[in-house]
Amino acid sequence: MVKIASHHRPGHPLAKDSDYTPVCLWPDDCCVQWDGGGVVIGREGSYRTAFFEAFPSDNSGGFIRGEGETIEAAEGDAYRRWQKERACDHAWSRQPRKKDGTAGSLYTNGGGVCWKCGAFKTVFKPLVELGSYRKPLSASEIACITSGYLIPMRDGDEGADSAKYHRRIELRAKLCGIVLPAKPAAYLDYRSDERKAYEEACMSAVVDYYIVHRARLLNGGDEALLSSFLRSFALSGVERALKDRGIKPTDPSTMNQSPNS
Repeated sequence: MVKIASHHRPGHPLAKDSDYTPVCLWPDDCCVQWDGGGVVIGREGSYRTAFFEAFPSDNSGGFIRGEGETIEAAEGDAYRRWQKERACDHAWSRQPRKKDGTAGSLYTNGGGVCWKCGAFKTVFKPLVELGSYRKPLSASEIACITSGYLIPMRDGDEGADSAKYHRRIELRAKLCGIVLPAKPAAYLDYRSDERKAYEEACMSAVVDYYIVHRARLLNGGDEALLSSFLRSFALSGVERALKDRGIKPTDPSTMNQSPNS
Protein backbone atom coordinates (compact mmCIF):
# COMPACT_ATOMS: atom_id res chain seq x y z
CA MET A 1 0.00 0.00 0.00
CA VAL A 2 1.22 3.50 -0.83
CA LYS A 3 2.88 5.33 2.09
CA ILE A 4 0.77 8.33 3.14
CA ALA A 5 2.41 11.26 4.96
CA SER A 6 1.67 11.22 8.69
CA HIS A 7 -0.04 14.63 8.73
CA HIS A 8 -2.89 13.19 6.62
CA ARG A 9 -3.71 10.51 9.18
CA PRO A 10 -6.64 11.05 11.57
CA GLY A 11 -5.41 11.80 15.06
CA HIS A 12 -2.31 13.69 13.98
CA PRO A 13 -2.06 17.00 15.92
CA LEU A 14 -1.74 18.92 12.64
CA ALA A 15 -3.97 16.69 10.52
CA LYS A 16 -4.99 18.22 7.17
CA ASP A 17 -7.17 16.82 4.36
CA SER A 18 -7.24 13.50 6.24
CA ASP A 19 -10.55 12.53 4.63
CA TYR A 20 -8.92 12.03 1.21
CA THR A 21 -7.73 8.60 0.03
CA PRO A 22 -5.47 8.22 -3.04
CA VAL A 23 -7.29 6.65 -5.99
CA CYS A 24 -4.40 5.86 -8.38
CA LEU A 25 -2.25 2.71 -8.34
CA TRP A 26 0.96 4.08 -6.90
CA PRO A 27 3.83 1.69 -6.02
CA ASP A 28 3.76 0.30 -2.47
CA ASP A 29 7.06 2.00 -1.56
CA CYS A 30 5.99 5.43 -2.89
CA CYS A 31 5.40 8.22 -0.35
CA VAL A 32 2.61 10.71 -1.11
CA GLN A 33 1.14 13.92 0.31
CA TRP A 34 -1.40 16.50 -0.83
CA ASP A 35 -3.18 19.76 -0.06
CA GLY A 36 -6.59 21.05 -1.09
CA GLY A 37 -5.46 24.67 -1.45
CA GLY A 38 -1.74 25.37 -1.48
CA VAL A 39 -0.20 28.67 -2.58
CA VAL A 40 2.34 28.60 -5.41
CA ILE A 41 4.75 31.55 -5.63
CA GLY A 42 6.48 32.16 -8.96
CA ARG A 43 8.26 34.85 -10.93
CA GLU A 44 5.04 35.73 -12.74
CA GLY A 45 2.86 35.97 -9.63
CA SER A 46 1.19 33.61 -7.19
CA TYR A 47 -1.91 31.40 -7.32
CA ARG A 48 -3.78 28.90 -5.17
CA THR A 49 -4.33 25.31 -6.28
CA ALA A 50 -4.89 21.82 -4.98
CA PHE A 51 -1.78 19.70 -5.41
CA PHE A 52 -0.61 16.11 -5.01
CA GLU A 53 3.05 15.13 -4.55
CA ALA A 54 4.62 11.70 -4.90
CA PHE A 55 8.15 10.50 -4.15
CA PRO A 56 8.73 7.30 -6.14
CA SER A 57 11.99 5.31 -6.09
CA ASP A 58 11.85 3.86 -9.60
CA ASN A 59 13.04 5.04 -13.03
CA SER A 60 11.06 8.27 -12.77
CA GLY A 61 12.24 11.45 -11.09
CA GLY A 62 12.39 11.39 -7.32
CA PHE A 63 9.68 14.06 -7.04
CA ILE A 64 6.37 14.16 -8.91
CA ARG A 65 3.87 17.01 -8.48
CA GLY A 66 0.42 17.43 -9.95
CA GLU A 67 -2.03 20.32 -9.69
CA GLY A 68 -5.77 20.67 -10.25
CA GLU A 69 -9.05 22.14 -9.03
CA THR A 70 -9.45 19.24 -6.59
CA ILE A 71 -7.05 16.87 -4.85
CA GLU A 72 -8.30 14.01 -7.01
CA ALA A 73 -7.67 16.01 -10.18
CA ALA A 74 -4.19 16.92 -8.91
CA GLU A 75 -3.47 13.25 -8.18
CA GLY A 76 -4.52 12.33 -11.72
CA ASP A 77 -2.17 14.98 -13.10
CA ALA A 78 0.70 13.64 -10.96
CA TYR A 79 -0.06 10.03 -11.92
CA ARG A 80 0.07 10.81 -15.65
CA ARG A 81 3.37 12.60 -15.06
CA TRP A 82 4.75 9.61 -13.18
CA GLN A 83 3.76 7.19 -15.95
CA LYS A 84 5.46 9.38 -18.57
CA GLU A 85 8.69 9.64 -16.56
CA ARG A 86 8.74 5.96 -15.63
CA ALA A 87 8.57 4.90 -19.29
CA CYS A 88 11.21 7.39 -20.49
CA ASP A 89 14.70 6.43 -21.69
CA HIS A 90 16.24 9.35 -19.84
CA ALA A 91 18.91 11.71 -21.14
CA TRP A 92 20.16 13.38 -17.95
CA SER A 93 21.91 16.73 -17.89
CA ARG A 94 23.13 19.05 -15.15
CA GLN A 95 21.82 21.97 -17.20
CA PRO A 96 18.06 22.15 -17.89
CA ARG A 97 16.47 23.84 -20.87
CA LYS A 98 14.10 26.76 -20.46
CA LYS A 99 10.74 26.92 -22.21
CA ASP A 100 12.30 28.99 -25.00
CA GLY A 101 14.97 26.32 -25.60
CA THR A 102 17.88 28.22 -24.08
CA ALA A 103 20.11 26.76 -21.34
CA GLY A 104 19.06 27.21 -17.73
CA SER A 105 21.11 27.43 -14.55
CA LEU A 106 23.60 24.63 -13.93
CA TYR A 107 22.79 22.24 -11.08
CA THR A 108 25.88 21.71 -8.92
CA ASN A 109 24.25 19.63 -6.16
CA GLY A 110 24.13 16.38 -8.13
CA GLY A 111 20.68 17.00 -9.56
CA GLY A 112 19.97 16.23 -13.21
CA VAL A 113 17.09 17.07 -15.57
CA CYS A 114 15.98 14.76 -18.35
CA TRP A 115 15.94 16.59 -21.67
CA LYS A 116 13.25 14.21 -22.95
CA CYS A 117 10.56 14.15 -20.24
CA GLY A 118 11.67 16.89 -17.86
CA ALA A 119 12.14 14.60 -14.84
CA PHE A 120 14.44 15.78 -12.05
CA LYS A 121 16.57 13.37 -10.02
CA THR A 122 19.87 13.19 -8.17
CA VAL A 123 21.98 11.23 -10.67
CA PHE A 124 25.38 12.96 -10.58
CA LYS A 125 28.03 13.55 -7.96
CA PRO A 126 27.92 17.13 -6.58
CA LEU A 127 30.34 19.66 -8.03
CA VAL A 128 32.41 20.92 -5.11
CA GLU A 129 33.30 24.62 -5.14
CA LEU A 130 36.62 25.30 -3.45
CA GLY A 131 36.23 27.69 -0.54
CA SER A 132 32.43 27.31 -0.38
CA TYR A 133 32.53 26.50 3.35
CA ARG A 134 33.97 29.96 4.05
CA LYS A 135 31.26 31.88 2.23
CA PRO A 136 28.92 34.03 4.40
CA LEU A 137 25.85 32.19 5.67
CA SER A 138 22.76 32.46 3.48
CA ALA A 139 19.21 33.40 4.52
CA SER A 140 18.06 29.78 4.26
CA GLU A 141 20.95 28.58 6.44
CA ILE A 142 20.17 31.23 9.07
CA ALA A 143 16.54 30.05 9.06
CA CYS A 144 17.64 26.41 9.45
CA ILE A 145 19.69 27.28 12.52
CA THR A 146 17.10 29.46 14.28
CA SER A 147 14.17 27.11 13.59
CA GLY A 148 15.82 24.13 15.29
CA TYR A 149 16.31 22.30 12.00
CA LEU A 150 19.67 20.94 13.22
CA ILE A 151 17.94 18.82 15.89
CA PRO A 152 18.07 15.10 14.99
CA MET A 153 14.93 13.83 13.25
CA ARG A 154 12.85 10.88 14.38
CA ASP A 155 14.53 7.48 14.13
CA GLY A 156 14.66 6.41 10.51
CA ASP A 157 13.55 9.78 9.09
CA GLU A 158 16.99 11.34 8.65
CA GLY A 159 19.02 10.11 5.69
CA ALA A 160 22.74 10.43 5.07
CA ASP A 161 22.28 13.53 2.88
CA SER A 162 20.30 15.36 5.58
CA ALA A 163 22.86 14.51 8.25
CA LYS A 164 25.65 15.74 5.98
CA TYR A 165 23.78 19.01 5.29
CA HIS A 166 23.23 19.56 9.03
CA ARG A 167 26.93 19.03 9.69
CA ARG A 168 27.85 21.44 6.90
CA ILE A 169 25.74 24.20 8.43
CA GLU A 170 27.24 23.58 11.87
CA LEU A 171 30.80 23.85 10.50
CA ARG A 172 30.00 26.95 8.44
CA ALA A 173 28.43 28.63 11.47
CA LYS A 174 31.59 27.92 13.48
CA LEU A 175 33.80 29.35 10.73
CA CYS A 176 31.64 32.50 10.77
CA GLY A 177 32.25 32.95 14.48
CA ILE A 178 28.86 31.69 15.69
CA VAL A 179 29.00 29.55 18.84
CA LEU A 180 25.93 27.32 18.66
CA PRO A 181 24.53 25.60 21.77
CA ALA A 182 25.12 21.88 22.26
CA LYS A 183 22.81 19.99 19.91
CA PRO A 184 20.31 17.58 21.52
CA ALA A 185 21.34 13.94 21.18
CA ALA A 186 17.87 12.84 20.08
CA TYR A 187 14.66 14.13 18.52
CA LEU A 188 12.65 16.72 20.48
CA ASP A 189 8.92 17.20 20.01
CA TYR A 190 7.97 20.53 18.40
CA ARG A 191 5.79 21.43 21.40
CA SER A 192 8.37 20.56 24.08
CA ASP A 193 9.98 23.16 26.34
CA GLU A 194 13.39 21.61 25.60
CA ARG A 195 13.03 22.29 21.88
CA LYS A 196 11.85 25.85 22.46
CA ALA A 197 14.84 26.48 24.74
CA TYR A 198 17.25 25.11 22.12
CA GLU A 199 15.71 27.26 19.37
CA GLU A 200 15.95 30.36 21.58
CA ALA A 201 19.62 29.61 22.31
CA CYS A 202 20.29 29.23 18.58
CA MET A 203 18.53 32.53 17.92
CA SER A 204 20.66 34.30 20.52
CA ALA A 205 23.81 32.81 18.99
CA VAL A 206 23.11 34.21 15.52
CA VAL A 207 21.77 37.67 16.45
CA ASP A 208 25.16 39.43 16.36
CA TYR A 209 26.08 37.77 13.06
CA TYR A 210 22.70 38.70 11.57
CA ILE A 211 23.04 42.36 12.54
CA VAL A 212 26.37 42.64 10.73
CA HIS A 213 25.12 40.82 7.60
CA ARG A 214 21.46 41.97 7.65
CA ALA A 215 21.56 44.12 4.50
CA ARG A 216 23.16 41.37 2.40
CA LEU A 217 20.75 38.71 3.65
CA LEU A 218 17.60 40.79 3.06
CA ASN A 219 18.75 42.05 -0.35
CA GLY A 220 19.64 38.64 -1.69
CA GLY A 221 23.42 38.55 -1.95
CA ASP A 222 24.43 35.14 -3.25
CA GLU A 223 20.79 33.96 -3.05
CA ALA A 224 19.59 36.05 -5.97
CA LEU A 225 17.40 33.17 -7.21
CA LEU A 226 15.44 33.15 -3.93
CA SER A 227 12.48 35.53 -4.15
CA SER A 228 12.35 38.54 -1.84
CA PHE A 229 9.14 37.13 -0.28
CA LEU A 230 10.81 33.82 0.63
CA ARG A 231 13.89 35.61 1.98
CA SER A 232 11.72 37.84 4.16
CA PHE A 233 9.71 34.83 5.36
CA ALA A 234 12.88 32.87 6.20
CA LEU A 235 14.34 35.78 8.18
CA SER A 236 11.13 36.97 9.85
CA GLY A 237 11.94 35.09 13.05
CA VAL A 238 15.28 36.84 13.43
CA GLU A 239 13.68 40.21 12.74
CA ARG A 240 11.14 39.56 15.51
CA ALA A 241 13.98 38.55 17.84
CA LEU A 242 15.74 41.88 17.21
CA LYS A 243 12.52 43.76 17.96
CA ASP A 244 11.84 41.74 21.14
CA ARG A 245 15.38 42.48 22.34
CA GLY A 246 15.01 46.18 21.58
CA ILE A 247 17.91 46.06 19.12
CA LYS A 248 18.10 48.52 16.25
CA PRO A 249 20.16 46.99 13.40
CA THR A 250 21.56 50.41 12.48
CA ASP A 251 22.86 51.07 16.01
CA PRO A 252 26.70 50.68 15.86
CA SER A 253 26.78 49.81 19.58
CA THR A 254 25.07 46.49 18.83
CA MET A 255 27.76 45.46 16.33
CA ASN A 256 30.19 44.13 18.89
CA GLN A 257 31.10 40.99 17.00
CA SER A 258 33.05 40.66 13.76
CA PRO A 259 32.38 37.21 12.30
CA ASN A 260 34.47 35.95 9.42
CA SER A 261 32.98 36.74 6.02
